[in-house]
Amino acid sequence: MDNKGEQERKRAEVIRGYERAKQEQEMYAQQLKDMEPTSTVKALVEGEKLDLNEIASLYTQKFSKEAWYEPPIINKDGNMEFSFQNEKSAMDFAADIAEKGVPFIMMDKKTGKVVAYSDGDGVLNKNEDGKSLDDVKAELDAAQQQRPGM
Repeated sequence: MDNKGEQERKRAEVIRGYERAKQEQEMYAQQLKDMEPTSTVKALVEGEKLDLNEIASLYTQKFSKEAWYEPPIINKDGNMEFSFQNEKSAMDFAADIAEKGVPFIMMDKKTGKVVAYSDGDGVLNKNEDGKSLDDVKAELDAAQQQRPGM
């Protein structure tokens, strides 16, 4: 009986060790994923509050010391192009812009899909339901019309 109990204890210990190793492997895989470069993200930013120089300055202050940093490109049509190390850094920057109350739409330059947006209310929407650019623009226009003083 003692031998059987000892075998069960060892078996449980091996299983716990396997589960810990699996968790560590998953954490390491996520860390590697966060370090992978992504495609350049194109941000479309609209609204009277917008100061393209301020947004570009925020980006430069936040990322200029990173090895992957590239200065933002501000296009004549109001689009800004930014490069990010990974999706997390892109979404962190989008959250920073949203917190400042600036309405914007951020698109993945490679796919043209909307990845994040804000109507200027300080809230970041990650577009998890896959709205089209036209739908997002219509939503932002409607939200801004409902807000007094906009």
